[in-house]
Amino acid sequence: MLDDSPITVNPELVSYDQIADMLTGVFGRKITYRRLNEEELKQEEMLDRDLPEGYAQKMVAIDGYVAGGAEERQFERANVVGKSEIRDFLEANKDVWQKVD
Repeated sequence: MLDDSPITVNPELVSYDQIADMLTGVFGRKITYRRLNEEELKQEEMLDRDLPEGYAQKMVAIDGYVAGGAEERQFERANVVGKSEIRDFLEANKDVWQKVD
């Protein structure tokens, strides 16, 4: 990313667990986030879904950067901060994620 490129973020930085808690509140049913190690992520979420090996490796590497604090560093550098919070977005779009029986 170029140093003069705008970095746009929401007004809050949240974890996957916090998102799961928000979704639980929005849907009224328990939503959990299951942490995967690198091999599980690659196999279960990528290769088992027929994604190419090279792509899977890149996605696992990106996940490693995020786990190492890359998003926090971008959040600190942000020069454009949105006004709506994630929970507001989830509430406004909850029909998209409704459980189908």
